[in-house]
Amino acid sequence: MATSLAESAHLTCPRCGQSFTAEIWLLVDAAERPDLLEKARAGILHTITCPHCGYEGQADAPLLLSLTPPPGPLFHG
Repeated sequence: MATSLAESAHLTCPRCGQSFTAEIWLLVDAAERPDLLEKARAGILHTITCPHCGYEGQADAPLLLSLTPPPGPLFHG
């Protein structure tokens, strides 16, 4: 079962005024989707491009990153 979660958002382009739907990631499991982790690190995960005029902007949306630690002992003694 997938842990990462995206939501479809209905948006209106501020440049051309056309409506469109875009996928916005809200939860990213880094182990499951390293490609999305790299986009988050680069600051482009929430970049939305209007399919009508090409305008690019950032979606104002929260993001929860799950960075699973490597397996290992919890206590060392």
